[in-house]
Amino acid sequence: MNIFNNAKDAIVYNQENSEDRFLFVESKIIDKNLEISIKDSGNGVPLNIMEKIFDPYFTTKHSSIGTGIGLYMTNQIITKQFKGQILVSNIEIENNDKTLIGAEFKITLPLEDI
Repeated sequence: MNIFNNAKDAIVYNQENSEDRFLFVESKIIDKNLEISIKDSGNGVPLNIMEKIFDPYFTTKHSSIGTGIGLYMTNQIITKQFKGQILVSNIEIENNDKTLIGAEFKITLPLEDI
């Protein structure tokens, strides 16, 4: 749920034009794994913080809004409890002859361990 909240915040904060606000969720089964992709049009994750976003207490939000624990806990649950993987990257989204920049979180969960 935290990934969705962060995506919503990025989209609302970074996309003034409501027609450019997107959140896509896709899931598919590949080689005994469930792959979930969450993409947004919120201008992506700055490269200087990409490596830190899963660290505990790391946040770009004001201290009264964010604690920096959400993505850390998401990562811990996916990797430790479900023996999966979560990756983040910046992407381009093509829509209505426009190229939008966003972030993509890819979650891979082994089906045999769920």
